[in-house]
Amino acid sequence: ANIVLTIVGIGVASADGTHLRPRFFDRLFPAAWDGAMTRVQESLTALGFATLAWIAILVVRETIELQDRSIVLRWMIWPVQLCLPLAFMLG
Repeated sequence: ANIVLTIVGIGVASADGTHLRPRFFDRLFPAAWDGAMTRVQESLTALGFATLAWIAILVVRETIELQDRSIVLRWMIWPVQLCLPLAFMLG
């Protein structure tokens, strides 16, 4: 549950603009550029999340093919891993 909540929190943080970013850039550009800079920020975030979602899909697919299981409970782990691509796609 902690992993799922943490991953879902990435989307919430990016929507609020509170994810990791260099704040010193805020003072480098005039206030009139705020709208354009917001679009650049959102575009870069979307590109990064799309890349991470693709990698997460590959990881889940490999886990399904290898039939990986939890060591302790012997449950298939791919259902839990589904939160990764889903969170990145929704982010």
